[in-house]
Amino acid sequence: MKNPRPRYRRAVAHAAEAAALLAVMAIFACMPVDWASWLGGRIGRLVGPRLAVSRRALDNLRRVMPRNSEVENRAIVRGMWDNLGRSMAEYPHLRWICSPRSGRVT
Repeated sequence: MKNPRPRYRRAVAHAAEAAALLAVMAIFACMPVDWASWLGGRIGRLVGPRLAVSRRALDNLRRVMPRNSEVENRAIVRGMWDNLGRSMAEYPHLRWICSPRSGRVT
């Protein structure tokens, strides 16, 4: 019989990740959309470049844009994380953002 502990730990870890994400999304939902967007972008720019996946993004940029400098590539990756953070923070506000009354989408 297999040991059920690893499966249990994985399930608990996934539940904890989901709870943390819901808590963060609830915080963003309580903020005005522009504040949430700014904070999400800030968090993305601070945390994202430190993640291992950023090295892969930089490697890919070096391959497809060999003429770019390292500074340019790092700026692209920071912009990528800024955009991802803003998108995540704006997600709870999509109903308002997409509303014709908001004037944000044409």
